[in-house]
Amino acid sequence: DEKDEVDEEKLQAEKERAALPSLHLRGVSSISISNLEEIETIGHGVFGNIKLVRFTDHDDGNEFQMKCMQKSRILQLKRMQSPLREKQALQRVTDFTYITKIHYTAVDHDQLYIICDCPKGGDVFAAVHAVYSEGVPKHPEFDGLATHLVVQWSAMIVSALEHLHAVGVVYRDLKPENIKITADGTL
Repeated sequence: DEKDEVDEEKLQAEKERAALPSLHLRGVSSISISNLEEIETIGHGVFGNIKLVRFTDHDDGNEFQMKCMQKSRILQLKRMQSPLREKQALQRVTDFTYITKIHYTAVDHDQLYIICDCPKGGDVFAAVHAVYSEGVPKHPEFDGLATHLVVQWSAMIVSALEHLHAVGVVYRDLKPENIKITADGTL
């Protein structure tokens, strides 16, 4: 009887996993994650981790961020449409400078994956934290972030939000740790 209960729970879990939306959309390639090498974990999200990865089958030097979303966590939070909405939003804005470009998706038994560009400059939270400690600049001779940089970043953020709104996307998770900086200092 205990075995029947376990089998019933497994069957129910499989049904719930099958109810998750497919991430396959027109214009974005699906890949096998077995072709990716994990370099390091670079962030954490509600559904799982964000990892820095590169392809193992061709070494062109490109690195990507891979959002790994645990199906069990998505089901637990009853947010089955969230990954699909995220992918659709990213797909609608692939041509805009200040928004991360989606390249690939993948699915396995336990997780959903979205693979995007990986800006190399960290995030705004880390940049501000590197300059300030407890609300005051860390270095007495340095008065914080340069005004021109703050103005430039603010303009980029407003521009990105305007573009999102123009294509019907409302972004509700705007915070410094979600704003990535490229190697040349743009967002």
